Amino acid sequence: MSREKLADHAKRIEGLLAILLPQPVDVVLNNNRSTMVSHGKKAGRLVVRLHRMFAHAGVDEVKSLAGFMSGGNPSDARKIDRFIASHKHEIKRGASSRRKRPVCAKGKHHDLCGNLDRVVERYFGGIGEVEIGWGRETKKGGSRRSRSRSRVLAKYSYEDRTISVNPVLDSDKVPGYVLDWIVYHEMLHHVLPVEKTGERRRFHTRSFKALERAFDRYEEAVEWEKANLEWLLK
Repeated sequence: MSREKLADHAKRIEGLLAILLPQPVDVVLNNNRSTMVSHGKKAGRLVVRLHRMFAHAGVDEVKSLAGFMSGGNPSDARKIDRFIASHKHEIKRGASSRRKRPVCAKGKHHDLCGNLDRVVERYFGGIGEVEIGWGRETKKGGSRRSRSRSRVLAKYSYEDRTISVNPVLDSDKVPGYVLDWIVYHEMLHHVLPVEKTGERRRFHTRSFKALERAFDRYEEAVEWEKANLEWLLK
C-alpha cells in the first residue's frame, strides 16, 4: 500500500476516533512487529500508533479501539485481538523475530513454553512474539538489588520482549493455572502501551487492570497468590 493511501486511512481513523472519544487525535500507521496498538498524550493531543494492518479497520474496529483506549473494556480488547489475529500475515518477520526461546524454559516441575502457548492461544489470538524462561536463582546474602528482584514473581522486558519467571514458582505446589495467570499478566505488559504523562510512566493503567479480570480464573489465581506469597518469597 502506498504512503498516500496509508496517510488517507490514518486521517479516516483520526476523524472517527475524534468523534468517538472526543478529543484531538493524531494517528500514525507503522510497521512495528511487536506492538500493534499504543497511545499516549503529547502537547494536549492523543497520539495513537497502530500497525499498518489497521488501514483495513472498519467502523466497528475503530469503535473497539476507542472503547479500549477510553476504558479498557475486555470485549473491545478481544475484538481487537481477533482483528490482529486475522491480519497477522501482514506483520513482517525480521531476523530478530525468529529467535529461539531460552533453553531454560523447561523446569523441574513446569514447562513455561506450555504456559505461554496456552495463554497466547486463548487470550491473544495466537500472536506471541515473546520469549520466556526461568530467571536466575538468587543466593542468600546477595546484593540489595538482587534480593529486591527475588521478590518479584515475574518480569517483562520491553527491550527484548522476554518474560522472566522467578524460579521459586517451579514447584509441584504451584498449580498450572497460577503460572498461566502470571504469564497472562506479563503478556498484558507486552501488548498494552505504557502511558506517559510528562516524565511519569504508568504500567498498571485502568485498561490494564480491567483486562486482568478477563483471565478465566482471575479471582482464584489472585487468592492463591495472596495466600502463598509469603512462603514463595521468604
